[in-house]
Amino acid sequence: MWNKLKKRFPPGASKGIEVQVFTILELLLLIRSASFASNFHQAKEKLYEWVGAEQVLLDGTVMPPFPELTRNIWPDFLVASLVLLACLVPLHYLSYRTGSKSIYLMRRLPDRNLIHKQCWTFPLLEVAAFFLTALILYGIFLLCYLKLTPAGHLPLDIWRV
Repeated sequence: MWNKLKKRFPPGASKGIEVQVFTILELLLLIRSASFASNFHQAKEKLYEWVGAEQVLLDGTVMPPFPELTRNIWPDFLVASLVLLACLVPLHYLSYRTGSKSIYLMRRLPDRNLIHKQCWTFPLLEVAAFFLTALILYGIFLLCYLKLTPAGHLPLDIWRV
């Protein structure tokens, strides 16, 4: 599998930059996870009241809808993905213009689209992996929301904004 993918990587491009950019994106996911945890914790704290030295669950209190706790997550993911594509794709194209100017050779190959395949494959795979990770995290957030909210304190429609 790796040998097939290796053929799709531009010859002069740095693999280290790819790893660094993907690591930065994954750190964004961790930051957003902490943001959700903070939002969830604050919303859950509003369900309780301190009576003496113990917390008592208040009757009639309801958690905010799930999208309200995750409102900033998807726009950040979209912007990060666009930045990833806007940075890596031009770097891949530029890698053909340095050194031996292999861009001229690429244009003479029988598969004239090979240069485009090599410049777009890894950035698109990274965006797909990033969004897959984001979807998995979103599912984990939803499970935490459903399982950690005290019984009877979920809103009737958890998707209402």
